[in-house]
Amino acid sequence: MGSITELEDSLNMLLKVMASAIAYLSRKSGHTPVNAQVPLTVLGNTEALPPETLEASRDELVQDLISQAKDVQRRIDALPSRDISEDEHVRGCCLVTLLIRIGQCRTDAFGS
Repeated sequence: MGSITELEDSLNMLLKVMASAIAYLSRKSGHTPVNAQVPLTVLGNTEALPPETLEASRDELVQDLISQAKDVQRRIDALPSRDISEDEHVRGCCLVTLLIRIGQCRTDAFGS
């Protein structure tokens, strides 16, 4: 398998993990209305978990995302770079770097 195909597969896996994490957290979070005039009926049925369980699951999902993002970064770094400029290489790494930073900033967002 070529290095570009491996990178594509890694990116696809990263996106699947992200989508699954969002779906899982949306389903398992205990939602409360921000405004009493805006009902939560658009969410459908949720299966709220206890906060400790949800936090542990969220932490595991974040670690999965970070692991996948690092795999993508490793594959990008392994690509031959003599045909591309440094600017192009940096642009290619921006998405992965952003995803890693999002994972590392989860503490600020979730207070854990």
